[in-house]
Amino acid sequence: MDVCYRHPSRETGVSCSSCGRPICPDCMTPTPVGMRCPECSRERTRVTRGVRSGPVLPRATQALIVINVIVFLAETATGAPLGGGGGGSIWNHGALFGPALTGNNPFPVYTGTHEYWRLLTSAFLHDGFLHIAINMFSLYFVDSALEPAIGSRNFVVVYMTSLLAGS
Repeated sequence: MDVCYRHPSRETGVSCSSCGRPICPDCMTPTPVGMRCPECSRERTRVTRGVRSGPVLPRATQALIVINVIVFLAETATGAPLGGGGGGSIWNHGALFGPALTGNNPFPVYTGTHEYWRLLTSAFLHDGFLHIAINMFSLYFVDSALEPAIGSRNFVVVYMTSLLAGS
C-alpha cells in the first residue's frame, strides 16, 4: 500500500490525478477531473476555448440578419407600414410579385420589364414587423446550427441558391 507523500505515516490508495503522487484524505482536493494533491490543486488549469465553445453567432448568419434588418428599416423609412401590406419605394422597386414585373404574366423572369434584380432583392424584403421577426428568429436558430456544420462559404452558397430557386 502506498503512503501519502506529505504524511508518511498514512496509508492511501488514492493518487493525484495530475502528477500521480499518493495522497491521503487530508491532502485530497476534489476537482472535476479527480482528486489532486495540494501542489497541483494550487496551479490554475489553463482553459482553452475551442472553435465552437461559445454561443457566438456564425459570421454569415450574423451578416444576413444585419442585412435583413437594415433593409427592413430602410423599407419602413420609405413608407412601408410596420403592420405589413407592402408599399414604400423600396418595396415597390424590389419586391418580387407578378403585377409589378409584367402585369399578369405568370413567367415574369423571362419576359416583361426585365427587372432581374428583383430575384435577389425580394429575399431581403419583409412585409411588416411580424414577418421579419419570424424570419430572423428562424434564420437565427436554423442557420446558427447549419453554418458551423457546413462552413460559412458553403452556407452562403446554399443560402443564395435557395434564394434564387425560391424566387
